[in-house]
Amino acid sequence: MKREPNCGTKTNYWEQNELKYVRYLSKELFKLRLLTVIILTLFSLTHVLAQFPGRELLRGRKHVEVPFEYIQGFIVLNVDFNRFLPLKFIFDTGAENTLVLKKEITDLLGMEYSKKISLIGSDLSNIVFAYITRNVNLKFENSGRITQDILVLEDDLNNLDMITGTNIDGIIGASIFKNLVVEIDYRRSRLIFHDPQYYTGPNAGFTSFDLKVVKNKPYMECYTGVGVNDSIKINLLLDTGASLNYLLHENTHEQIDLPEYVIPGQIGTGISGSLQGFLGKVNFLTVGQYKFERLTTSFQNLDSSVIDASSVTRNGIIGNRLLERFTVVIDYPNEKIHMKPRRFNFTKPFRYDKSGLIIFAIGRNFDKFYIKSVIEGTPAYLAGLQPGDYILGFNGIPTRFLSLESINRKLSRKPGKKINLTIARNSQKLKFSFRLEDFLEKNIK
Repeated sequence: MKREPNCGTKTNYWEQNELKYVRYLSKELFKLRLLTVIILTLFSLTHVLAQFPGRELLRGRKHVEVPFEYIQGFIVLNVDFNRFLPLKFIFDTGAENTLVLKKEITDLLGMEYSKKISLIGSDLSNIVFAYITRNVNLKFENSGRITQDILVLEDDLNNLDMITGTNIDGIIGASIFKNLVVEIDYRRSRLIFHDPQYYTGPNAGFTSFDLKVVKNKPYMECYTGVGVNDSIKINLLLDTGASLNYLLHENTHEQIDLPEYVIPGQIGTGISGSLQGFLGKVNFLTVGQYKFERLTTSFQNLDSSVIDASSVTRNGIIGNRLLERFTVVIDYPNEKIHMKPRRFNFTKPFRYDKSGLIIFAIGRNFDKFYIKSVIEGTPAYLAGLQPGDYILGFNGIPTRFLSLESINRKLSRKPGKKINLTIARNSQKLKFSFRLEDFLEKNIK
């Protein structure tokens, strides 16, 4: 009997190889799809980072904590500048751009300047000049690195070193953190940068209010009472670059008048130098649901020849000395602010100078002190102290054992506290005494 050819073996062979080939194609197709997903993910991530500059600080985390020093009412960050220099910058929500105050730093590094521009000083009056330098690498403690175009001030006019008693090299402006949720924990001396994509809101105890962010700067509607006016609706800039309670621009609102009693003098400093104006007290300031009465306030006019009235977006400033009474969360993307009163600090009386002295620190270690100015009519002025006097001793303690902050703290104590100063004036050593006085309440019944 003729046997049929055995085709089963051949059929099984092609079936098996076809199965192997299909499996091979499936694996390659899977690899191709996986590669496509990776490419799309990287593209998406690049797009997100390009769309939200500042997230590089987070290093891919939901949030990062950056420690700071709180010096003389300023939030001071340690900054790794261009992978080379450790510098100190002030964290400033009232500044749109990041700024180097000392041009010798960027000159030393051989950095190039692409353009010279004019800036309006922080007093919204004087014009200063700065240079743009591009692609500068910055890093804070615990943060990722970020590359930014920054400004370099042509001349350092603000004396922040002498005002704070420490080296201050620049200002960190909102161009770096404008797309993040920024939490300021004054108690723990921490900035917490949150990714808004994952931020679900503050913990219990916070109250939330609306903000308006204009040119990366946060503004809040508040109410104040000045003089005979009961309640005035105003727009205030939340400015962590201002070491003061509260500042009003009296010529930005028809109902803002100076209080019955004010004194002229230096009210602060900015990138254009010392800020001149008046010191007084308002009847109250209401920030959201929180009310502050008899609040020490700085008053300053805006220069209408420099500023177009249509560009004025604020009637004043809320500074660090008031904000430090809260834990503050500024949600830039959603234009919200969350505030939680600090338990032991919120109800404390506001401390302010009761001597009339404005003191600067100088020397290599900022351990030498001289009187920059004396406010007329104050206890120090009536005692005979003068600008240019060097302070050798404070209440019997040589000043080499003191810091500028400790001296200013002692000058902010309760009225009636006696102050004894040993002064060097020309070649003479002189002694002066006076008592602290709440001179802003002199004519208040």
